[in-house]
Amino acid sequence: MIDDAMHYILVEFVKTKRIVAQKVIEYLTLLKMRNKTPHAINMDRGSEFVKDELLTWCRSEGVQLQLTAPYSPSQNGVAEQMNRTLVKLVRAMLADSNLPMFLWEPAVAHATYLRNLSYTSAKPTAMPYQAWTGKRPNVSHLREFSAPVWVLLQGQAIQKKMMPKSQRRACVGYDNGSKLIKYYNAATKNILLS
Repeated sequence: MIDDAMHYILVEFVKTKRIVAQKVIEYLTLLKMRNKTPHAINMDRGSEFVKDELLTWCRSEGVQLQLTAPYSPSQNGVAEQMNRTLVKLVRAMLADSNLPMFLWEPAVAHATYLRNLSYTSAKPTAMPYQAWTGKRPNVSHLREFSAPVWVLLQGQAIQKKMMPKSQRRACVGYDNGSKLIKYYNAATKNILLS
């Protein structure tokens, strides 16, 4: 989802299309809670969007639905262009990282995170993050996708005295709202937080 006024992007990964309408409602509710009243939403006529649940909610909240004509993605140009931009960024990040392709989700989340912290030609006076939150972002924590990070071993996995106390892993993103990083453990094929 992309806010047309601020170009702030929010990405939600869903396992089935059945919950897409609920995710859109949650996003619109988030906007209202942030005193950003949504007036209209642009979307295609996909069956995941045109559901009674979403249509009823939008009518009750006074949000206008603007549906594109069938097979006309250019009518939703802002979202389609952002999708293309994110796909290009993710393709480049995965090609450069030599990480497995199944890490495309954290790569999309990382690209979205970076895009929100970057100036855009559509809004050259403020970064989308800055327009969305009203705060200038601190980017000192940023790491390249797949950059090596050293994770301290803790708990049951503490090594003997002369063994290394940390292990090298690959940074695959950040946990929004906290100072945690997401890293990939190739041995277990898990994404963990530190």
